[in-house]
Parts: sequence; C-alpha cells; structure tokens
Amino acid sequence: MDATSPARRVGDRLAHSDISVQRIAQASCSHDHYNDLPKLQGEANWQEWSDALQDAALMAGTEAVLSGESTHPPALDGKQSTAEWNDNIKRTAVWRRRNESLLKAMRDTMESDADIDMFGSLNAHKAYIGLKSRYYVSDNQKVINLYNDELMLAEIDLEDSPKEIADDFQAAFDQYNHLFDHNELQRLPEIFLKLEFLNSLGIVYADWVRTLLKEHDVLGLNQGPTLTFDELVDLVIVERGRLLQAQKDASAYASASRQSTKRNISQVEDVSQPEPRAVCSVAHHQNAKHNNQTCRTQNPRLRPRKWQASLQD
Repeated sequence: MDATSPARRVGDRLAHSDISVQRIAQASCSHDHYNDLPKLQGEANWQEWSDALQDAALMAGTEAVLSGESTHPPALDGKQSTAEWNDNIKRTAVWRRRNESLLKAMRDTMESDADIDMFGSLNAHKAYIGLKSRYYVSDNQKVINLYNDELMLAEIDLEDSPKEIADDFQAAFDQYNHLFDHNELQRLPEIFLKLEFLNSLGIVYADWVRTLLKEHDVLGLNQGPTLTFDELVDLVIVERGRLLQAQKDASAYASASRQSTKRNISQVEDVSQPEPRAVCSVAHHQNAKHNNQTCRTQNPRLRPRKWQASLQD
C-alpha cells in the first residue's frame, strides 16, 4: 500500500481495503487458467513453459502485466481530485492482483523460489525477463551447442554400435539443418554427414576406410559408384561384423594353441631324477626293508646321535 493511501476510506475517497475495491481486483483475473502450467526445468523446456505461461496470462487477463506493457500506477500524493484518486486506487488494486497472480503461478511451477527472488520477487515482468535471460537459448546458441555436442562424434570402436550412433547423428544433422530452413547456404551437405562418420571410425577400421575411399565415391568427386549415408552405414555394420568374427577366431586359435602346449608338456617324461633302487645295494643289507636313499650306512645325515655301524659295515 502506498504511504499516502489511507488504510480506510476518507470521505468519498476509496482505500485499498474497501470491499468494492477488492471485488474489482478479484474479478480482474482468474488464477484457474494457470493450473495446467508445466514445471519449469530450465533450458530443457523453457520455450514450452514460456508459451504456456503467456497463453494462460492471455486467458487470465494478465498478459499486459507479464509483458511489462502494464506497470504499477504512480503513487498518490493527495493532490488528485476524488475521481482521479479513486481511479488510481482501483487501477493499483487490479495491477497488484494480476501481478501477484502471475508471481504465484510462476512460483508454483518451480522447485524453489530462488530464481524468482533473484530476478524480481515483487514484479512478475522482471521475474519473467530474469528467467528468460537464464534459460532461453537463442537459435545461434542452439546451433553452436548442437554442433559441438552432437555433430562432433567421439571415436567409434568395435564395442560401439554403428547403427545406433548413425541414427543419433542423422537426427542431430537434420535438427541442425532445420534451424536453417530459411538459409540454404548455412545448411550442411550430406557429404559432411558421411565424412564426419568415417573420420570417427576407430583405428581398427583404418585399412577398410582406405579401401572404401578408393572403390567408392564418398567425397563426391564423380569417381566410382556413389554411396548414400544409409548405404555407408550398412557397409560399416558389415565390416564391424567381419572384424568381430576375426577377433573371435584369433582368440579361439590362441586358446587352442595354449591348450595344445600344456598337453605336450604333460606328456614328456621326467628323466631328471633316476628311479630309486628297490633294495639297498650294500651286500649284507639285501634283506633289509630300506633302499639306497634311506640307508643309514650310505647316508650319514640320516643317522641318529647314538647310531653305531655294525661289524659287517
């Protein structure tokens, strides 16, 4: 409420607290039109959210406040006539009602009030402009983001699916060119699509790519049969299958070779150690139960402390 605006009616001059003024303000807009607004998720759906908010504001009668065309009426200084005073009170009440309705609608679509408070917690138009400055991505920025994020492919290895990557790449290519429907010169040619895809193939495809460029007109030089992007992708898929099979065969051969080597080693007789004799070679030990390796006479290290040789030894 303005400092010069009385809390209650003075004579014929209205106040913001008058029931008649509040009824006028309440009837000036309908908040129900904001009930179906989507949640604002930042850049991802700014345009959808903004369009929905503007449509709802149009139906609710608050579009002029949102656009900034309608601003808060000037403060009263008491010098106005009664008619001017009352008109100002009514217009101020209506503007405030519409402004508050818009602010509430915006707050209800956000996870927190942080953005609203930062850009204009008391003015719906300023809050909207602030949100737009943060989340609206211009067409030029979209082009830059799309080119850097989607049209500059990472290296494609055998583990990657050429078909899936090609589908995403084609979609980004089409989206990029759609941004330049109005300017043919800025649209990317299909040759870009093919060259960027080939350049992204990993080193395992290097020999195949060199052969492909010799046998097909990928560069548009009118030398050899031409290839569309879809045909190129089909050839890459076939080559990937061949490389994977070759890799699998090489792995199986290496595994079989290792198994064969193990079998050959296990079949070689160990001749480094002679078979121990069945009986002791000492003449009078022939009937003993030990052999040369366990004979105490022949192996002093096996003798206990008080061991003594026999007379025959």
